[in-house]
Amino acid sequence: MSEDNNIDYAEVMRRLPHRYPFLLVDKAQDFVAATSIVGIKNVTHNEPFFPGHFPIDPVMPGVLIVEAMAQTGALLMSKSLDVAVADKVIMFMSIDGVRFRKPARPGDQLRMEVKVIKARGDAYKFRGETFIDGKLAAEAEFMAMVVTVRSLPSDHPPDRRRRRLGDPGGRGRDRPVLHRRPGVALASGVRLVSHVVIQQDTSIGANTTIHPFAVIGGDPQHGGYKGEPVRLEIGENNLSASTAPSTGARLRERASPASARTTCS
Repeated sequence: MSEDNNIDYAEVMRRLPHRYPFLLVDKAQDFVAATSIVGIKNVTHNEPFFPGHFPIDPVMPGVLIVEAMAQTGALLMSKSLDVAVADKVIMFMSIDGVRFRKPARPGDQLRMEVKVIKARGDAYKFRGETFIDGKLAAEAEFMAMVVTVRSLPSDHPPDRRRRRLGDPGGRGRDRPVLHRRPGVALASGVRLVSHVVIQQDTSIGANTTIHPFAVIGGDPQHGGYKGEPVRLEIGENNLSASTAPSTGARLRERASPASARTTCS
């Protein structure tokens, strides 16, 4: 195998932003650009989740096996697209057809074989299979895409207030904000705290706060609107804690006093 087909731990660290305790790929091999990759994860008794899952019978949580496959796919994308992690991250978008066949325990080695099903621009769809001692342990299909990290202007007043997007006079320390355009409109005083993803046509009213890791403007949950153009409109003085998918009908909160808060989660 040529050196270019292998990804050692140092390169994993350069290509993925994850760090302890959430970096779940030790190395990778058999890399074929935009096609396939094999990730390796050595499961040890020192994993931070084993003391609680479970004390008398340590088993690696299945969702972390899926995450390890997703990180392996992210490695493939990062190397294929030459993604610079200084200003970009690869976000997990969806997952389907998850099956767990065999538990992972201390001493096991996960061999995660990830293949590209479809690629369009910065978005990839994968099929992943994880093997332990040659036996299928887990499988899933998942999607991911490259998202630009937008750092806010750095200015440090004594109160260290975070800058509010849409407010030209706002000041604050650097906070990474993730979003997608076109069709995103942010009114004055909108605050995207950190790692917010805005996926499609969306408008957010004045003085609304979106908390970390929220995903705004996702595909409609109702299958009857599949493929139709939709737009998410969030009114003023709202507080979003997690996710807000688009709906077939227009979503708008009534104008409310500045002291009032509506929470979406």
